[in-house]
Amino acid sequence: MALSDDIRVDAEDHHGSVSEHDLAQTLQQIARGEKTAEALESNLTSLEKKIDDLLASFEETERKMLQEQGQGQGQGQGQEAEEAKGKQAGTGEGKDKGKP
Repeated sequence: MALSDDIRVDAEDHHGSVSEHDLAQTLQQIARGEKTAEALESNLTSLEKKIDDLLASFEETERKMLQEQGQGQGQGQGQEAEEAKGKQAGTGEGKDKGKP
């Protein structure tokens, strides 16, 4: 029985050593994983800011374009109205000038 007890003790010691070694490796891997996660998070935060800046720029450009189109349409309508008045006035004057 002493032999079997020795085998059990050796097995427990070996198993305990492997567990401690595995635990140490696991903790090292976790530490590396945390560093990698922090670096990725930092990069993602930077990318998110750049995307937000681009989106804001596109929205500002679109707003300006729509505003310019709105002003252009307003001016175009004003010009059309003035041209229509000028044609009517010109036609009226032409009729009067052409007749004795």
